[in-house]
Amino acid sequence: MGNMEATHTAVPTIVEVDARGRVSLGKLGLSPGLFIATTDADGAVLLEPAAVTSALEARLHANVALHAQVRAAAANLSDARPVQRRPRAAKAQ
Repeated sequence: MGNMEATHTAVPTIVEVDARGRVSLGKLGLSPGLFIATTDADGAVLLEPAAVTSALEARLHANVALHAQVRAAAANLSDARPVQRRPRAAKAQ
């Protein structure tokens, strides 16, 4: 995904909507990426940069207790110990 920062232009730019409802936004300086589009009753269109997360990631971000545990662990890195990984079992063929 490209850079989500857009170059805001204070000068109005005329764009043309084609027969299939498409508009080229290249003149506006938008970077490639995902956007949430909202259309108002008066026809104004608002594009807001968006990021998509998985349902699992959304649950992790919403978990306040987990965030507290991560902050506490990050504050006490001197207490950290390396984790010894067990070797993976060979796949059965």
